[in-house]
Amino acid sequence: MLSFTRPALNGWHDGEKKLQRQLQYSDEVGDEFINISSELPAQHRAFHSTRLSFLPLATRSADDGRVWCSILCPSPEQPPHTPGAFISSPSPTSLIVLADVWAGDPIRATLQDGGLVAGVGVELETRRRNKFAGSIAMSAWNADQTKLGMEIAVNEAIGNCPKYITTQHLIPYHANAVVTHSSLQLAPTGPGLPPSLIAFIHAASALYLATSSGTSTAKNPSHMGCNHRGGPPGFARILPSSDGRTLVIPDFSGNRFMSSLGNVELSPFVGITFPDFTSGSILYLSGEAENVTGPAASRIMERCKVITIVKITGFVYVENAITVRRDPTAPKEESPYSPRVRFLVEERQAAGFVDATAGGAGIEAKLVKVERVAEDIARFDFELDGEMKWKAGQYVVLDCLELLGGEVGYQHMTRKGKEKTVNEDGVRTWTISSTPSSSRLSITLRLLPSGIITPRLFYYVNATTSVPSLTLPLLGIGGAFLLPAQPSKTLWVAGGIGITPFLSFLGTIASEAGWNIELVVATREPQAIVDLVEKALGGGESLAAKVHLLLFTTSEAKLPVAQHGHLEVSMDRKRLGQEDLQRVVSDFEPESVYLCGPEAFEKAAMEGLAAAGVKGEDVIREKFNF
Repeated sequence: MLSFTRPALNGWHDGEKKLQRQLQYSDEVGDEFINISSELPAQHRAFHSTRLSFLPLATRSADDGRVWCSILCPSPEQPPHTPGAFISSPSPTSLIVLADVWAGDPIRATLQDGGLVAGVGVELETRRRNKFAGSIAMSAWNADQTKLGMEIAVNEAIGNCPKYITTQHLIPYHANAVVTHSSLQLAPTGPGLPPSLIAFIHAASALYLATSSGTSTAKNPSHMGCNHRGGPPGFARILPSSDGRTLVIPDFSGNRFMSSLGNVELSPFVGITFPDFTSGSILYLSGEAENVTGPAASRIMERCKVITIVKITGFVYVENAITVRRDPTAPKEESPYSPRVRFLVEERQAAGFVDATAGGAGIEAKLVKVERVAEDIARFDFELDGEMKWKAGQYVVLDCLELLGGEVGYQHMTRKGKEKTVNEDGVRTWTISSTPSSSRLSITLRLLPSGIITPRLFYYVNATTSVPSLTLPLLGIGGAFLLPAQPSKTLWVAGGIGITPFLSFLGTIASEAGWNIELVVATREPQAIVDLVEKALGGGESLAAKVHLLLFTTSEAKLPVAQHGHLEVSMDRKRLGQEDLQRVVSDFEPESVYLCGPEAFEKAAMEGLAAAGVKGEDVIREKFNF
């Protein structure tokens, strides 16, 4: 990080210092505030002037003090990155912005000369990110407030790291914005965001957070903040019990300055904006926030040390708004630093999650047997030291920190290939593949060579000792991917290792008459799948359920053999396609349909099932994204 000769700050303000103390960051960040410059470095001036396709800008309403975050874009008539056409910097303390403003953007009501603002320039293609803050020196609108010119007097500037930014290449787009939802002053009671907007948030991999440090002091003048927050799609969650009125944002590993969340400690007013550069839709939220740290945070959002809870007080949703769009021919890549989605405890409970740590004693799972199924697939059998009831199709949550050598310390950045370790907590969720038992369970896993946990777990596949010495804390069991209440004619569709919940199903129904199962599996290891299915059926001697296994593979492997002769197996040497699912549904006429597999597989399978006339809401799905 560059150090400038004229720092903008006289020290951390009280909100930043409070969080730094709570999180034990004070010694590490020390006097790093000197790296926040009072003017734009030459690199930042060039960056803002020539590299940006959009500009998130924080403003505050003079009427009610609420904060909003706008997204400003250049005119689509301008060639991309034309110097000075969108943003120019005539001096180190000045930015001039010429932007198009679409219907519904809150800046039309909040912008005022002399008012405080903050922005963050983000070049999605390269993940470069530079922040600034200051005030409006002057501004001017055209007659219908669709074009804005303004000069920003900059008094703070700092560069930020590229973490958690999804790469996208943006190109100009002629849009025609339509405001479809608007509730600027949300009533104190009653419904908040409609389900469609909750789904929009849960699909988003980025948001822009606007904050304010509140009232000025002699040492710390008031200022605003604006920054990017990113992660995997759905990293920010709506609290189910809030009726669409409460947003929860996790705080991932960063520079530990706590600038944005420190502002929240001094002033609760925040603005959050979710832009979708694919559809052009955008959701603006304004609300009141509070930070929650330590164990209290993890009781709301699992495995989080810091979260920000936002009570939504107003929102606007605009379709076809953004005048730059993602180029569909260019790659879109999630940040390698993004951790897995951390769900809300309420969400897990709604899915039948049972916390094994409740009451303090806890349950430990001892690895007692490992069986290789294929070159990169193995079954791991665990014995529990306490009773834990579960149902076929559910998942287990294990704390695997032991495999990492204990507690993982703080990291800001790391070398290529190790980015996931920055937010690693060692906790994994895996579908149980064995028949329900109160004292024993099995998981069947595929080795992920680039993963953090499975390569370490697969060490035990080759262990020389007959009883591997590994004991892991069992954190809980849950899931709503369950068998029908009564025997029925059921279609199960699995992609690769997505067969795991169906293995548990098979062990449960094998000896029960009335079940008619068509199990369709897309796989690279057809014989391994047959072996797993036969093992789940217990060898087939007392098989009462009717089970037909239909395999799709591009492998050159021989036609798999069912060792016990009780399992009917068919195989097509091709990829599973829409026409295949249409044929299966037409011929089999299932009463229910279950689906489990990787995200891309599930998406393609859903399209095939839809083409076969199966409604999306009628497909019971296991989200195989652990």
